[in-house]
Parts: sequence; C-alpha cells; structure tokens
Amino acid sequence: MTGIWSAFDLGLTSIFTTQTSLSVVGNNISNVNTPGYTRQVVTLNAVPPQITQQGSFGRGVIVEDIGSIRDLFLEAQILSETQNYGLNDADNSTYIRLEKYFNESDITGLNDKIHAFFGSWEALANNPSSSADRRAVLAAADDMATTFKDVSTALKQAQTDLDDAVGSTVADINNLLGDIAKYNDNIVSTELGGGTDNVYRDMRYEAMRKLSDLVEYTYYENENGAVSIFVGGHPVVDRKSTRLNSSHIPLSRMP
Repeated sequence: MTGIWSAFDLGLTSIFTTQTSLSVVGNNISNVNTPGYTRQVVTLNAVPPQITQQGSFGRGVIVEDIGSIRDLFLEAQILSETQNYGLNDADNSTYIRLEKYFNESDITGLNDKIHAFFGSWEALANNPSSSADRRAVLAAADDMATTFKDVSTALKQAQTDLDDAVGSTVADINNLLGDIAKYNDNIVSTELGGGTDNVYRDMRYEAMRKLSDLVEYTYYENENGAVSIFVGGHPVVDRKSTRLNSSHIPLSRMP
C-alpha cells in the first residue's frame, strides 16, 4: 500500500508538470509576434507505476518533451520560394533601372535617335545638293553620338552601383552565415544530451529565411542537428562558417 509520502510526491510532480505546461503556454503567447518563432507544445507521459502486493499504483505525470510544431516540408518550400522571389526581385530592380536608359516610348530614346540619323541620310540621298539636308545629317549624327555617350555613362554608373551592392550583399550574407554557424554550435551542444533546442532552431530558421532573400543556396541537416549550406556548389556552413565572396554567388543572382 502506498504511503503518505508517495501521495505528496505525486502531488508535487503534478504541480511541477502543470507549472511547466503553463510556462510553455505563456511563452507561446509572449512570442506571438516574434519573427521565426514556432509554437511549442508539451508532451506528457505517465510516471512508471509503483508495484505493490496490492497491485500497481499510478505515480502521476511528467514532462517527457517540449517540442515545436514544425512542418519540415513547408519550411523547405518557404525557403525555396523566398529564394525565387529574391531572384525575381533583384532582376526586376535591375531591369527597371536599365529601362530608363532605353526608353523607346520617349522621343529622346536611343532607338529614335538612330532612326532619325538614318532618316536624315535617306533625305539627303533624295536631294544630295541640299545644304539643309547635309546640316540635318550632321545634327542627327551629333545627336545620336551624344545619346550613345549618355547611355554609356549611365550604364557604367549602374555597373559601379551594382558592384557596390554586391559587396554590401556579400557582407550581409557573411553575417547571416556566421549566425547560422553559431546556432549550429548551440543546437549540437544542447541536443547531445537528448531533446530538441527549439529556441535556437527557430533562430536558425529565421536566419536561413533572411539568407534566402539574398542568395540561392542548398542545404541539408546533419544527424547531429547542424545544417550544411552550399552556395554555388561551395560549402559555406557546416558546423562552422567560411567566408563567402562574390565569385561564389551565381551570376543569375547578382543584384
């Protein structure tokens, strides 16, 4: 027959278990607006019963695990589509900028200047002795050359700006890679003893989501919980991180 101390122990265990469950609920509520946070859930399990001559007696409940409600397939799809969006957004921003220099809906566009130049030659061919048509050819040639020069200058400046943007992007990427490597270390160290490091897994996933905005990459999770990341086929994160440079970024993803 169980004693009074067993009853006290059962009650104490139940109180601790309920307290833990309430703490997890409170943590979920307080992090409702935290980017990357995944709702946590408590898994409970019955304490092994006490066996006596009279039979087995329950000994209450304990917290078996605190896990996160994750959908690994959905997370992978989000990362993939975020990369696609980032790629299209980078392309779109570049094309919008270049479109200004080849604005064919405007009479000042390069195409219009080229047509005007050859049109002046056609007019001169029909009236070779006309001094006015000769001056028109010279003016059209000068106008076309000026437009070519302006477009060339603008494109060179755009290239310089894009080069600067690549340097800034690589710096941002390296910062995120360093964060992911740090989270890898924390996850591996924590999960060696069993259980799941929900907090650092959430933080790592959020860093990977931000990374998807900047560069195309592939990844997989190792048995120890660390993720390995590859950019352009080059390993940039295993458990530790390496420095990325612009040559590793696929040309299709250059901003």
